Amino acid sequence: MTTTHDGNYTPTTTVSLRVNNNMEFVIEPKARAAFHVLHPKDFETSGVPKRALTACSGWYAGGGEEYYAVFDGKAVLVYHRSLDELQKIERYKLLRRLPITVRIVR
Repeated sequence: MTTTHDGNYTPTTTVSLRVNNNMEFVIEPKARAAFHVLHPKDFETSGVPKRALTACSGWYAGGGEEYYAVFDGKAVLVYHRSLDELQKIERYKLLRRLPITVRIVR
């Protein structure tokens, strides 16, 4: 993830997923939040399944986004949900399916 800030210090983050250190997929090029990678011990609190390969969360000015990725044996599935401090937390939805032809190493 790469985060930049504009003149008002508003964060914009490029959220990407690197698979086996040799394939990188841009998941969201201009997310309006400052993101951090979630530690596996925090997966349950964020509604991320234990089998997730990785997850991240971003927040800015009352709203945010969360992503996680799982491997289904043929592809990496990336899930996403939006967060708003004034709304009910929504369910994750499948955002992208990334076919993988190499072995996933955890």
